[in-house]
Amino acid sequence: ILEDRVEQVADTVCHLVRCLAVCKPSPSKVDGYVSAVVRLLPEVKGDGYDGGKITANSVCQPPKDRVVGSAASFLSKDRTLVANAIKCIIVYLDGGSVDSVLECGGLERLVCVLANHNSYKAEAVRKNAAAALARVVKGSEKAMKRCRELRGMEILVELGRGGKV
Repeated sequence: ILEDRVEQVADTVCHLVRCLAVCKPSPSKVDGYVSAVVRLLPEVKGDGYDGGKITANSVCQPPKDRVVGSAASFLSKDRTLVANAIKCIIVYLDGGSVDSVLECGGLERLVCVLANHNSYKAEAVRKNAAAALARVVKGSEKAMKRCRELRGMEILVELGRGGKV
């Protein structure tokens, strides 16, 4: 019964994110909107050799595993949810601040999604992540510097050359 309940919660979240992805303008005035949407993206592992900091090596590793049986675990397997969550970030960036996305780790999670794009097997995830990352770095020199540190620009260029974005 508990597993059914968790799955229902996950389905409800998926539907809500789908609705938010088409909202224009985004409900960016809601406290915690951006951080809540960013938390739906896969979580980056910290580098075990660098004190747990997020580095270029750690963003290329498969994301952290979610607690088995949790709503987050069900959500992390849903490619459509990841694509829609990224679309929510894109809509937010079109009218919101890049800084709020940076503060909650959005840049690192977007680079992680791109670095692990083969595990999603969904073109929408890859294209949305590339578009969101491009908007983030376009809006901030600080973001561009961090993206280069994580080799995010290198990943974007490589995907562009391969015709995958």
